[in-house]
Amino acid sequence: MWTLAKRPEPVTSLIRDRDQQVTDRFDDVFRSDGIEIVRTLFRTPSDPRDVYLNVPFDKAYERQFVALIAALVAIGRTPRCVLELP
Repeated sequence: MWTLAKRPEPVTSLIRDRDQQVTDRFDDVFRSDGIEIVRTLFRTPSDPRDVYLNVPFDKAYERQFVALIAALVAIGRTPRCVLELP
């Protein structure tokens, strides 16, 4: 099983939207590991062609990540990513 503790580089922040389904307890789990919670702006403008990818960057999967972005662009979508780098 993959866990945050097993990552070679530590996770330093979590960027998430302001969805009411996510409670403060959810944030507290990450804060307890020293991870900063960053919330997006209220009603962030969005285009229906936007595709949001919430995946941590891992060098081992860089080729797949780039291929996914290229495929999205090829079908006329706009990839939006939050890329966490060490």
